[in-house]
Amino acid sequence: MTLQDIETKALQLSKPDRWQLVHCLLDSLRRDITQDEDQTQSVLENLNSIYSQESSDIDPALAQAQLAALPHEDW
Repeated sequence: MTLQDIETKALQLSKPDRWQLVHCLLDSLRRDITQDEDQTQSVLENLNSIYSQESSDIDPALAQAQLAALPHEDW
């Protein structure tokens, strides 16, 4: 079913039923947003936990190897 089909069906509903549909859709969207925010917070907490114990500095040997791999450019 396409979005256009859904819109056509929705317009066939009575006005009170259309409002009920709107409320149901808004509630569903609110739940999705809340779940996304909760998941984002969880990921952030996990990263903060890791980086409170581990350094986020680039390994000096890796940084040197990356610089050595770059071609020389005259500015």
